[in-house]
Amino acid sequence: MQDSNLELKKKLRRQITLVIIGILLIPVTIIILMAYQNINYSSQLKENIGGELQQTTSFLSKQINSDINKYITLISTIKHSNIINEEYTALFPEFEDISIIENTETTDYLSKKFNINKNEYAYLNRMLKGAELLLTKTGGKILVKQQIEDSSSSAVIILSQKYWEQIIYSQSRQKVCIFANDGSLVFDSIGKDTYLVDNSMFNSEDFQNFFNKNILNSNGYMYYDTYGKYGRQLVVSYAPINYLDSPKSIGSVVLFLETSNIIADRGISEIVLFITLFLAGTVLIRLVFKLSEIIASQFIEINKDYRNISYETEKIKKKLLVSEKLASMGRVTSGITHEIGNPLASILSICQLLESNKLPVEQYNDYISRIKNDALRIDSLIKELLYFSKGKKEATVQFDINDLVNNVIEEIPKSRTNPKIKIYKDLSNNLPYIEGVRKNLEIALSNIILNSYQAIKEEGTIYIKTYKQNNYAAISVKDTGSGIAREDIENVFDPFYSTKPIGEGYGIGLFICQQIIEAHDGIIKVISAIDEGTEIIVKLPFKENN
Repeated sequence: MQDSNLELKKKLRRQITLVIIGILLIPVTIIILMAYQNINYSSQLKENIGGELQQTTSFLSKQINSDINKYITLISTIKHSNIINEEYTALFPEFEDISIIENTETTDYLSKKFNINKNEYAYLNRMLKGAELLLTKTGGKILVKQQIEDSSSSAVIILSQKYWEQIIYSQSRQKVCIFANDGSLVFDSIGKDTYLVDNSMFNSEDFQNFFNKNILNSNGYMYYDTYGKYGRQLVVSYAPINYLDSPKSIGSVVLFLETSNIIADRGISEIVLFITLFLAGTVLIRLVFKLSEIIASQFIEINKDYRNISYETEKIKKKLLVSEKLASMGRVTSGITHEIGNPLASILSICQLLESNKLPVEQYNDYISRIKNDALRIDSLIKELLYFSKGKKEATVQFDINDLVNNVIEEIPKSRTNPKIKIYKDLSNNLPYIEGVRKNLEIALSNIILNSYQAIKEEGTIYIKTYKQNNYAAISVKDTGSGIAREDIENVFDPFYSTKPIGEGYGIGLFICQQIIEAHDGIIKVISAIDEGTEIIVKLPFKENN
């Protein structure tokens, strides 16, 4: 039966393992397919989209550089100072301002006109020819400056937001940004495919490091992977806005495009996802039904085995109960036969002597006395056996355990004590009262003390101690007798088991003690060894509010 159950468990474990592996294979397969598709798409981006984006960025950069040269040429035609040429403004709506000013007054003029920091742009006073990006409260602008011949003045053109808009208006998909060389944002647009790019990311330390390391004074494209929002990756293309006739740049044109799709073709992506989910759902449902079927069948088998085992167990329990009853009856019968048989045999033999012989009065009286003692012995045994067969519940009272010990010691008959054996008491004060049938507890304690007397052959000592231990009031009776062998200790509470010589005990004293103590929810324990004496500890519960 046990082998069959083990085989069932192994079979069930194997089947469940296969089901779990089958379920796990579905998401693993999907992840592998998606990763493969993502790798392929990333490769396409590097080869196609990145290249296209770089061409667009280079084109915008070249156009801005070309416009700067064109406007410097335009400035050389301006002959009058401190005026705004309205005709030029009408012709070029991207101009925000055209002025001719003293070189040393450039930053003063700009700070009043555009509210810039004079200290930050003080170098513009010394600039005779070229262009520079300005950051104002109304946005980023391009300043184009040209020294006028035979004059201490220069002509300046400020290009407005309209200039940036006309340059990048055609770039609707990508996000186009103009950055100064310090990484500050001069102008930006909103692209259709860059709805997750947040301008706050440009101020992050991570992006600034990326800008200084890869974008500044460089031309090309890269992937910005550390953006990390929703797992998106940015294709970043960049090209410098060069200082006039110099490799030095005044800023950078940067384009951002998000690679937000795992699969390039969204239609194919949706079809593949639908097929994958449909197949996965179908397989999962079949696996669930299969697992349910396996569990149900195994449960039925286990239930059948359990019923069979329960039936067999019940039969064995009944047999064991009958065997235990027979064994118990045999021990009791053997004990009674032994304890009653000896005095009965003595009585019968004495009666035969009394019938067949005319005995002297002294011997006759001796035989009568022996008959009487044997009869009293039988009577005492029968009373002790009948004591617990009444089944009558007796009333309980509360009493002091020290008072119980003193009364028991005083009530022990002198004929059963030995004057050479001394009793020492160590009774703890203020012990809580215990509740129980006092008469029964006196019988139990009396039997324990009498056992100690009988264990001491000649001279010796009995120590009786009371104390509190957790929720118990304890009594310890320790003697200096011959002791009990360790292998016999576990049998001392069995009825009719005795290590005393025949005629000195019935072997039911400790059995009766155990029944009384356990009836009071107490504990009785024996500690002993040969030639080391015996200690019997009785623990009786009490309530804390006593």
